[in-house]
Order: sequence, then structure tokens, then C-alpha cells
Amino acid sequence: MSRPADPQARLEFIAGLRALADYLAANPAVPTPLHGDVITVHLDSTEEGGAVQVRQAARALGATVADETSYGGHFYTERSFGRIGYRIVSIPDTCMARHRAPWSYAGSVDPDDHAPQQATL
Repeated sequence: MSRPADPQARLEFIAGLRALADYLAANPAVPTPLHGDVITVHLDSTEEGGAVQVRQAARALGATVADETSYGGHFYTERSFGRIGYRIVSIPDTCMARHRAPWSYAGSVDPDDHAPQQATL
């Protein structure tokens, strides 16, 4: 992968996962997700090398690659560890542009705080 994690940050992430697992095991009153969850790692955009990074991660995980880019989706791989998934994803630039487009209007509309006035006859 072209963006390897800082070795210290990687160790801290793994230690944090272990600490969380130990804490949950020792504290059964703390709820956990009913159906599990997914940890997602975002890599470079598909056009900027992310597809290659995802393929490399898929080989390391022993997983397959899912390419949903032809219909506006992501390029990713995922492996399950029980009810926990580990997903490596690359998002195409066009997909990110569609995601950001509605936010370009943020602040342009200032909704009235009052309820609309009803016409009286």
C-alpha cells in the first residue's frame, strides 16, 4: 500500500481494539451492536491509486475485491472476523463529488424559525 500506517499509530490502534474487547468482556452491562459492526479504512481515491491499494489489501486479507464503480459505488474489499468486518475502501472522485455537491449549498438557505402563517378568510 502506498500509505502505510505510522508503526506507532498502528500499534496504538491494535492495543485499543484489545482494550475495548477486554473491557466489554469484563462489563457485560455495556451494550454491543446486535448484529456486529464494520471497521472501515479509507484509502486514496480510485483514480489516485486507491484501486491498487485495495487489491493489495485484498491479497493480504485473503479476500475478494468488489468493484461497484460502474454504477456509482465504491471499490473495496472486506473480511469478516465473526460479527466484526474489516473493510478497505477506495471511493472514486466522481462519487465523492456527488456526495459533496449538496453541501455546496450549506448556508445559502436560512429557514424561517416561525411556523408559516395561515391565511384567514
